[in-house]
Amino acid sequence: MSLTGSQTGDFDLVQLDTYTVKQLRGFCRALRVPTQGASRKEDFQVALRAWAEAHLENDEEEEPENGTSEEFSLSVDGVTTAIVPPSGPGNSVSMQSLTAEERREEREFQLQMAKLKIEAQQEERRAEREAKQAEAERAAKQIEAERTAKQIQAEAERAAKQAEAERAAKQVEAERALAEKKLLLDHELSLKELEIKARQSESSNNGGSIQTGPAGEKKVRIPKNVVPSFVVGDDIDKWLAAYEVALRAHEVPEGQSGEAMWGYVPPLGRDTLLTLDQPDQNTYPLQKATLLAKFGLTPEGYRQRAYA
Repeated sequence: MSLTGSQTGDFDLVQLDTYTVKQLRGFCRALRVPTQGASRKEDFQVALRAWAEAHLENDEEEEPENGTSEEFSLSVDGVTTAIVPPSGPGNSVSMQSLTAEERREEREFQLQMAKLKIEAQQEERRAEREAKQAEAERAAKQIEAERTAKQIQAEAERAAKQAEAERAAKQVEAERALAEKKLLLDHELSLKELEIKARQSESSNNGGSIQTGPAGEKKVRIPKNVVPSFVVGDDIDKWLAAYEVALRAHEVPEGQSGEAMWGYVPPLGRDTLLTLDQPDQNTYPLQKATLLAKFGLTPEGYRQRAYA
């Protein structure tokens, strides 16, 4: 009897590890295959080849007249394999020459061998599945590792950019503060210089020209060489600061500060002051606000001047 389909062929030695030499020797003896003193499993390979060609019956009855025997099936772990004995005059062993016990042993042996074959195939498929699963897990881990590495790199780059932006912002803020401080110091220095110049002029001119106005009020005129006339395009903030220093240096009364302004502004400045209501045209705080609105810098202009 032989296996059909993918179950046919010789069995290798690995599949024989569970069988003893005694079993193999009994099988060879039943098939009338001379062993010639064989004592190891490797020596009984001829028994397997003989088994593939052996003519075994399915039961203890005689063979059918047509020289064939009925097939039977073997089921292992849900897999059923049909076992069909070969037919024809080429069979090397006649089942009539075997005893009932020998036929039973041979049938049992063939069932065991078929079971081994099926189990080996199942083990091979299981190993393939495990190998594919291991490869899939390895690929998934590699993908996850690459994704994690990219995330870490992206976070590092983002942190570096944020740190660079913060550093640049701090540098800009420091430069702005330094420029503002320098501008303030320059302004204070200019005021000091104007104040010194005004005092020197006051000493040389005996306090400036003093006129007596109506009702005996003293009217003071600020000398031209102390406060130059305002020119359109000059820094109105600095000019007004210098003008106020001169007012304090010459002790000009608060009520005359606005009247003195008219002699130091250009025609465009006077036209600007004339936009005020007539009672307010000689009021210095209103004059100052009007001139700043007309000739002062915008916020953007102040920023540009601070960083110039």
